[in-house]
Amino acid sequence: MKFIFVESFKLTKWNGYNARYIKGVSGSHNGPMYLAEALASFGHEVIFVSMRNMMDPIVYKGVRYMNYEDMQNMDTDVLITTNNVFDYEILQKIKSFKKIVLIIHNELYNDNPNDIHSFKPLFQLKPARILVVYVSKTSRENFINSQSFLRCCNDVVLPNSIDLNDVVACNWEKKMKSFAFFTAYERGMKMVSEILNKTPNFILWTNSYNENERKWMEEIPGSIYLTADSSKHTIFNHLAHSRYFIYPLIDLDHRNPSAGKFSINTDTFGYTVLEALLHGVVVLTPRMAVYEEWFGDAICYIDTDDLMPRSTLSIWKQCNEDLGYPILDRYVAKINELEANPALRLSYVEKGYALKDKFSNVTIARQLVDNLYLNWF
Repeated sequence: MKFIFVESFKLTKWNGYNARYIKGVSGSHNGPMYLAEALASFGHEVIFVSMRNMMDPIVYKGVRYMNYEDMQNMDTDVLITTNNVFDYEILQKIKSFKKIVLIIHNELYNDNPNDIHSFKPLFQLKPARILVVYVSKTSRENFINSQSFLRCCNDVVLPNSIDLNDVVACNWEKKMKSFAFFTAYERGMKMVSEILNKTPNFILWTNSYNENERKWMEEIPGSIYLTADSSKHTIFNHLAHSRYFIYPLIDLDHRNPSAGKFSINTDTFGYTVLEALLHGVVVLTPRMAVYEEWFGDAICYIDTDDLMPRSTLSIWKQCNEDLGYPILDRYVAKINELEANPALRLSYVEKGYALKDKFSNVTIARQLVDNLYLNWF
């Protein structure tokens, strides 16, 4: 089969190689790239198109990356899209297709609110030609109610995935007394630095592909070390030697102008969590319904139900000061408990690593192809 993937978000020089081995981004945007690479490994023809013409054109792991402006009119069997409706502008250059796959992380999104026509090509499609892929049952429940026309389409729940060949082997019992924080600054860097101050003999490894974030990290006092770069090769090697990934999902610092102070930054897919779990790192984060669905009891949860309803944690940038400093000591107490009980800590490590087959891009790609045959051929 022939697959064309389309990406409409504003990401500079974005392709499978740059996303991991240069910038090291762990966003939900990586999901289609891993999926594309797995499909290519099966022998399918796979093309990945940037609608914003921000792609660095290469062929990587069998996937041809290109910009919309360089695209000629094409036929395809399957067009795989994101929740950004600007994707559907690509239909102007698609001569024919058999199925559209809509991968849903959030509600359908138009980053140009003045462009009222972006939704039109999608609504003109017959539901039978659309297969909606929800990355979680939680997302399906949330979005199928707000986007009612999706109820008419066939759908399946398939999580995002990862290439297990990228995972670095590690000795679980010889982990350094170190924390890892490889995610956006506003998702808890200030909180992590405060926890570090209360846990003597630990150090923190961190970095970001964002230059401003790196500057902020360098300004924070304490045993904080920046890795040589933010590539996945470097980050995964540090994860392989780290004990804990503290992920508060709370902004205490207000350094990022797009994030309100004490805002909660929920994940549409927890790539940073998955990457840590697969490298034997114990993840400490608030209990969220979507994390329980994806990762089960492999995460060491910090309970916050007495401070905020769990359902509220799924609302993007919801503000709540109680999830800031009032729960700082809960993280410290949990770390002390795990340090005093190595067998308990290793039990989380083992459960995290056991998730590898569930999130393999080869596994998810096969499930997608099976669903396409079931709903199409």
